[in-house]
Amino acid sequence: MPVIRIMTNVKVDNEKKVTVTTGMVESVAKVEEFVSGNISFTFQDDVWMNFRKNHEEPTLLVEFEPGPMTPETDYKPIVDDFFAVFARELPQIDKTRIYVTVSQIDHWGWNGNLLGG
Repeated sequence: MPVIRIMTNVKVDNEKKVTVTTGMVESVAKVEEFVSGNISFTFQDDVWMNFRKNHEEPTLLVEFEPGPMTPETDYKPIVDDFFAVFARELPQIDKTRIYVTVSQIDHWGWNGNLLGG
């Protein structure tokens, strides 16, 4: 199952969290419709973060685990589109303070079963 974890030191209301995550789902859907409909999100805001020796500036960390159905060639257009979502929806966070990781998940448990691989 694809997972996206978002952490920021900025306070973000629930409506904006929905807008950001909806935009991210749309980013994934441009290259992989099935995966986009199965993303599990967490969105932690107002957390202490230290990025590049600076804990005061607005910062965003995104951990994207797309699962085996998304080929690596699709990672770049997805991440590029994520940055467009962040620029539009979280303009107070400079793109130089946004860090996105992509890690492949090969196996996961769902509905009582081990899947993947």
